[in-house]
Amino acid sequence: ALDDADTRQDKPRWEYLIAQMYALAGNNDLAVKYYDRAIAHTVDPVMEVYARLNSIRINNSGKKESFIQDNLEDLLKMAKKDKYVNYRDIIYYTAAKVELERNNPAGALKWLQKSIEASGNNQKQKAESYLLMADLSYDTKSYVNASGYYDSTVIEALTIDKDKQRVTDRRPALKTISTNIKKINLQDSLQRIAA
Repeated sequence: ALDDADTRQDKPRWEYLIAQMYALAGNNDLAVKYYDRAIAHTVDPVMEVYARLNSIRINNSGKKESFIQDNLEDLLKMAKKDKYVNYRDIIYYTAAKVELERNNPAGALKWLQKSIEASGNNQKQKAESYLLMADLSYDTKSYVNASGYYDSTVIEALTIDKDKQRVTDRRPALKTISTNIKKINLQDSLQRIAA
């Protein structure tokens, strides 16, 4: 049916759907092939970003690291182009997810910060970026930062109930832990000065 696509956007949308079906069937090589075709044909930047991210997640080739690096560089090139200015928050968020695919939480935090700066009035994307920053900080036991990021997450902008519940559950305990850590640090500083 790809040859019978009515509009310029139908073909990449169908290629994206084909890739998703191949991924669900466990045929990752064909899924990557159709994600790449969707990337090449689409005029929708959001589809391009998510096709790249999904392709990275399922790519099992031996060249995964170079594949991830190439896609990250392509994403960052997109972010520099004026036609993608309204999508920079999503692009940077995806770059953070790509960094997480190669176990680089520090790089992910950098791109999440840029996503928040670029999000403007996009409260949904800003909330998702803050939530991912909070989760990363929490997982690395950086509780003071996690507390601040969870506080900045607008629960109403999140779409998944499990995410909303996690923020609601973690905020009070992290607030207490964060306050106590700050007090300890202050007392330690005062005692060093006094000594």
